[in-house]
Amino acid sequence: MKKIIAVIVVLLLILAGVTLLKKRQNSVIQTPTATRPALRVQVVSPKAREIRVSNRFLAQLQSVDQANISSKLSGRIESIAVQEGAHVKQGERLIRIDDREISTVIAGLNAQLSAAQKQHDYSTSLYKRNLALYEAGGLAREKLESSEVSQATAMATVTDLKQKIKAAKSQLEY
Repeated sequence: MKKIIAVIVVLLLILAGVTLLKKRQNSVIQTPTATRPALRVQVVSPKAREIRVSNRFLAQLQSVDQANISSKLSGRIESIAVQEGAHVKQGERLIRIDDREISTVIAGLNAQLSAAQKQHDYSTSLYKRNLALYEAGGLAREKLESSEVSQATAMATVTDLKQKIKAAKSQLEY
């Protein structure tokens, strides 16, 4: 009896599986097939045009030829006469340096020179007087030599100031 019940259960299971399979096949057959949607395409006529292609790059350019520029005159830059990267010729002015400082120095040296020349003139006249007094016997040799040294010192001061003025003026030429 147990065998009969087991056979019946197996047959029922097979029958249920076949029925289920048939229902699935019918539902697949009745499902509508997918259709592709219609696509709208707009047609454009080509036009002849010039196309420029440009790319941007980060770069550092270095010149093959370089020149170091320096000046003997120190001061503030008053104006720049050329643009960076411009071609220049030898002797062409590149910048203008404020020369008020050196001009003031020259004016001060000229004032010192004027005073030194007056001192030299006085020393010379004093030496001439002392020489005349010495030759007459009214002055000691020590006083004469002192006035001679004073005259030579005044002359050296005048010469030194003239050289300083010349050097300062030559700086203005740059």
